[in-house]
Amino acid sequence: MIGVVVPAHDEEACLGECLHALRTAALHPALRGERVDIVVALDACSDRSADIARRHGVRTLTLTRRNVGAARAAGAQAALDAGARWLGFTDADSTVAHDWLASQLGLASEAVCGTVEVREWGGYSDDLQQRYRAAYHDRPDHRHIHGANLGVASGAYLRAGGFQE
Repeated sequence: MIGVVVPAHDEEACLGECLHALRTAALHPALRGERVDIVVALDACSDRSADIARRHGVRTLTLTRRNVGAARAAGAQAALDAGARWLGFTDADSTVAHDWLASQLGLASEAVCGTVEVREWGGYSDDLQQRYRAAYHDRPDHRHIHGANLGVASGAYLRAGGFQE
């Protein structure tokens, strides 16, 4: 089983799109029908995030830590307790590609630190966009680590000590 963890704090505006993308990625043919357990760690939410997650049929955890590390750790523990062999991590304000999980697993690695891309630059200056594009590179030797695009084998996650607050 594959576990996917989504920490969320008042993400009602984005969470539905995130979960739709994850459900699509969970059905990728390369996964050969392997079960994907999506866990949304609702951290001190005061909006409709919990309702949205439940409407999408994913598992939810509720905590009040207001800390993304604690939310990721709680979600990972829930997925591990359910038997996850692989943990995928993304953020509630992110959407993954249709082949996100299949690509991570296809690398046959114990950890995958993927990149992210900005789809909407509205409100940001041209100068900021140019600086971002000059410094940010999506290639195998990139040096960017994002919680919104991270995957790790369960054993490696446990050996590393998991997420800290």
